[in-house]
Amino acid sequence: MRAIVTRTLPWTNYRPRRIVADAGPGCRRVQPWDRDDERSGDDESRHREAAEELCRVMGWPGRLEGGQLPGGDWAWVFVAVPR
Repeated sequence: MRAIVTRTLPWTNYRPRRIVADAGPGCRRVQPWDRDDERSGDDESRHREAAEELCRVMGWPGRLEGGQLPGGDWAWVFVAVPR
C-alpha cells in the first residue's frame, strides 16, 4: 500500500501556484492551481484531484480518503472495499 502526500507550492517569479502529489521515488506529479479556482477556496477538492490524477497516471485503482496534516499538507490513503 502507498500513501500520497499533497502540498501546495507558492507562486514564484516564473511559475504559478501549484500542487504536488508525491508517493515516493518515481511517483510524483505536479498540477497547476487554476487561477479561476482562487475564488472557490476549497483546498480539499484541489488536493484530492491532484492525488487522484497521480493514481490515474500510475494505474493505481481504489478509493482514496484523506485529511489535512498539521503543517497544511494533505495525506491520502487507499480504503479497502469490503468484499
